[in-house]
Formats: sequence, C-alpha cells, structure tokens
Amino acid sequence: MPYEPKGDAADELDVTGGWTKGLTDGYARRVLARVARHSPDLPGKTLAWDAVTPDDLARHNPNAVGGYPYGGSAELDQNLLWRSLPAASRHATPVAGLWHIGASTHPGLGLGLGGGSGHLVVQQLMRARRHTRG
Repeated sequence: MPYEPKGDAADELDVTGGWTKGLTDGYARRVLARVARHSPDLPGKTLAWDAVTPDDLARHNPNAVGGYPYGGSAELDQNLLWRSLPAASRHATPVAGLWHIGASTHPGLGLGLGGGSGHLVVQQLMRARRHTRG
C-alpha cells in the first residue's frame, strides 16, 4: 500500500484524510471481496480481520520509516560492506552460532521475506561443514 494514498481508481473511497479508519476499512473490504471471487465461501468464514496501515507501522516501529515494513531504510550505506559490523555483510554476528537473516539483510526482502539471506547462511554453514569433515 502507498504510504500516502493519492486517489482511488474506482472513485469510491475518500483518500483526502490519508489512512483514516474509513479508508482502511473500505480498502480491506475491497481486498476481501476480490479474494472472494476465487473463494466464494470466504465471506461466510471470515470472523474478523485487522488491517495495519503504513501510519500504524510507523507509529509502532521507529525503524519503519514512512511505514515501510521491511526494516526501514534500504539506503546503500545500510547494506553489505557498509554495515556497522564488518562481518554483518556475511550475516555473522559477534555471538558464535548466531546469524542475522531476514528482509532487512542482504539480499533484502523477497523469497519469503528473508529466504535469500537464510539461503546464503546455509551455504556458508554447508561449506564450513565440508571443510571440517576433511
């Protein structure tokens, strides 16, 4: 979702006040209705729903700059070699056996929001295991 909604293509939802409760509810209902096209029994099975807006994210997590849900800033100085710990570009931490993976680490979000970084760590662990076995 956009941090600041600019308009509604269907011209049904009022976006002038940003992510108000009315806009959030209307948007969530629209999404559920669209999913229900492929799952007709969804409305009868939906007991409750909760929508978290970019404003909600930013309010509850200071790292969620502009409501961005995947670790805040993705600026170049927050990635790879420029992290605060030199080993962080390889997902290692100063704690033996503790690895840093997830959407806010290289290669970023996608592949299950952390699958890429998890895969990279597993590759390192497998290489280390092969080397120690002989």
